[in-house]
Amino acid sequence: MKLSVLVPIYNVEKYLDQCLKSLHLQTLKDMEILCINDGSTDGSKSIIEKYVKLDERFRLIDKYNTGYGNTMNVGLDEANGEYIGIVESDDYIDSDMFEKLLTIAEESGADVVKSNFYYYSDFDESSIIEELVNELPLNKNVNPIKEQKAFLLMQTIWSALYKADFLKSNNVRFHETPGASFQDVSFVFQVFANANNVFFTDKAYYHYRITNPNSSVKMENKLDKLCGEIDHCNGRLASQGNQQILEPILSRLSFRIFIENYYLAVPAYQFVMLNELARRLRIYESRGDFSADIWDDEAVATAKEIIADKDAFYKKTGKKIFDNRLWQGTMNASVYKDAILTKAASYKNIVLYGAGVVGSKVKDDLVNIGVQKSQLVFAVTSRSDNQDEKDGIPVKQIDEFKDCGENTIFIITVKEENQYEMLQNLQRLAIDNVLFLSDAIRYSL
Repeated sequence: MKLSVLVPIYNVEKYLDQCLKSLHLQTLKDMEILCINDGSTDGSKSIIEKYVKLDERFRLIDKYNTGYGNTMNVGLDEANGEYIGIVESDDYIDSDMFEKLLTIAEESGADVVKSNFYYYSDFDESSIIEELVNELPLNKNVNPIKEQKAFLLMQTIWSALYKADFLKSNNVRFHETPGASFQDVSFVFQVFANANNVFFTDKAYYHYRITNPNSSVKMENKLDKLCGEIDHCNGRLASQGNQQILEPILSRLSFRIFIENYYLAVPAYQFVMLNELARRLRIYESRGDFSADIWDDEAVATAKEIIADKDAFYKKTGKKIFDNRLWQGTMNASVYKDAILTKAASYKNIVLYGAGVVGSKVKDDLVNIGVQKSQLVFAVTSRSDNQDEKDGIPVKQIDEFKDCGENTIFIITVKEENQYEMLQNLQRLAIDNVLFLSDAIRYSL
């Protein structure tokens, strides 16, 4: 069989029929279409079953919900084709897409064929081409290590064909993490890190749906996943013979993705993202990555600006709300104290994550504006070095707050350098009602 197309599906009945119809209309006959249903609870499965009956190329793989990465790896394991294609279940493709891409793949002998794509808007049913690959050498095989701009392309796993043997021999698979966030980052990086021949074509066949192009990304649920994908890539570098070449490529890619998502994030998590980015940039700088060719002058200048004074960078670039104060842990010191106390005091329960000097000061200020001590609790990551109570306030381990409910707010009171680790702990417990204290705010208290 020439081609296996993987279609990961989870609760997407609104768009699924259009997606599968476009696959049903494919002019390429020697192919299979693997619809991997990741435990959908809507009508997605019945739509898949309709196409299984209609077209023998379709196959349903029904499984419990395990997340995007595992779903894609199940598809890779089930695939019988010489080549692998991927179509997201809320997108659709032109009827000759796979016939055209397969012809290119067979004639060029490339490990990967990558094409441009269209942005599709539901609002006006328009498709606008994204010239994804046009800055790269076109219509010939390219080695990404020699044409490193390839690594900085938008991380898209679709609008492409992959040789199945190439993926298997290099153990290129998806990182199996919960949900569906950033798993394409590590997959595409692995592909380009291992491929000797990638064929870029400026033709476009794939229609990538934008359901709401103006919405902000809520990074409170995704920062740890982004970091996890980057760290996963780092873990894979040790097995690469060209690790020294790939390290600055990965750090530059990481910087691009961080900055893009920083500007998309809601205000409170812009601040948290910037702290984590600054930490990573200091590592990249100390390693000498900024001298690599892939680190252009503009990127180096921005990175050094963040390292030198991330607070100033934040004040210049962070999203502003209402009177130029940044809500939820990102307002300037002169107005932050009253604002955070007022916000926190509106909750039934207030957890001060950090039982040090600043935590005690915040506790005193809350009590002074009328918060009862019975509403307050100190939280620590570990009880081993902490008492059962402090200043008449109980001290509990953070894991004890799982399922604490919407009436509880958490205030992280520790130094910025430790805040990301604490945020990870809170996210692990599905806690996202959080306020942060910058170092400037902590000192002002």
